[in-house]
Amino acid sequence: MSHAASTSTSLEKNQVIVWQGRRGATLDVLRGRVWVTASNRLDDHFVDAGQRLALPARSRVVISGECAAAVSIQVARRDLPSLASLIWLLRALIVTRRHPPVKGRGALV
Repeated sequence: MSHAASTSTSLEKNQVIVWQGRRGATLDVLRGRVWVTASNRLDDHFVDAGQRLALPARSRVVISGECAAAVSIQVARRDLPSLASLIWLLRALIVTRRHPPVKGRGALV
């Protein structure tokens, strides 16, 4: 299961925000229109309400309101195993160390 951290903000016309992250992210425009440019990229984007844009990892991204706008940025977190699966794995390792398979008695050769 993957989880995402999300942040939302409003922009006034010509207001600029700068986003920089190690991982890629997704920009959702909730209201209005924004202009987006990223370091090391030749292309700029105009993104309207209801549209989504993938933000590149390891880039400095500048987002500017073309008019009053609202945006949401979601950064995917790494998938982490659940506590239950970690406990199961730990128990399996403990049992294997205490009772190693005996050759010829159901052990894989």
